[in-house]
Amino acid sequence: MASVSVAQEHNHAHTTEGGSWKGGSEPFKASYGKLMMWYFLLSDAFTFSGFLIAYGALRFSVPTWPVPDYVFSSFPGGFQHKPLLFVTVMTFILLASSFTMVRAVQEGHRENKRGVVIWMLWTIVGGLSFLGCQAWEWTTLMGGENMTIRQNPFGTHTENGVYLIGDGHDIKEGDTFKAGQSYLIHQHEGKFAPLQYKVTEGRMPEL
Repeated sequence: MASVSVAQEHNHAHTTEGGSWKGGSEPFKASYGKLMMWYFLLSDAFTFSGFLIAYGALRFSVPTWPVPDYVFSSFPGGFQHKPLLFVTVMTFILLASSFTMVRAVQEGHRENKRGVVIWMLWTIVGGLSFLGCQAWEWTTLMGGENMTIRQNPFGTHTENGVYLIGDGHDIKEGDTFKAGQSYLIHQHEGKFAPLQYKVTEGRMPEL
């Protein structure tokens, strides 16, 4: 009889607490916040894995691929041929805004309202700066360099050759290029099209 009473009291206490699946205890001895953070990290990992797999499938399904140093070489103010300089600036802004967010959280734990406001304002400034940089970069790629979802103006030569006409920008008639050298399709004669060139060595282009 005593064992039955003890079991009934245990069941009553368990029911009062709500049980493991009703908030009575922490699953896997992990807090709700920690468990949700793991869910977020896993979903983020799956999302980026999908992006990387798609990138790899595209990358190895085409004969040429744009060189990042050539694609991301523009800098605000009309500066050109500055490989990855603007990307470096954006990375610094992103890391700096992450630091200011951490400092805001620290001030929140210390119950320092003024410190939270100051560091949150700096975080907002960093976030807006980063978004502004992204807007400029994509505007330049789509508006200035004619990049679209279906069209990639960047490429890499697969043979050596010489240009028969210029594009009015960096390439002039008679300029030579080598296999592996990057190029950007500019607008000439009112339309975007690859420049005419003559192959001097390497694989002949397919027509």
